[in-house]
Amino acid sequence: MQTLKPLDALVRARKSMGLNQEEFAKRAKLSRPMLSHIERGAALPSLDVAYRISKVANMSIEEIFFVKNARKMNKKGA
Repeated sequence: MQTLKPLDALVRARKSMGLNQEEFAKRAKLSRPMLSHIERGAALPSLDVAYRISKVANMSIEEIFFVKNARKMNKKGA
């Protein structure tokens, strides 16, 4: 099984929609450079920006910005 970086879900969603960064950013009402920073993990979006991204991607904020099975990992570490 391939290990994915947390924001790979966002990049995959954007590409599956057939959108480049400029088009996706416009729909989410943010700049292309900001979207690029978010996709690379170089910037953390505000809750408002995360919400807008999730609506455009038709995914939950958790699906985009949090590692899958994070709860299970936290329980094991506790």
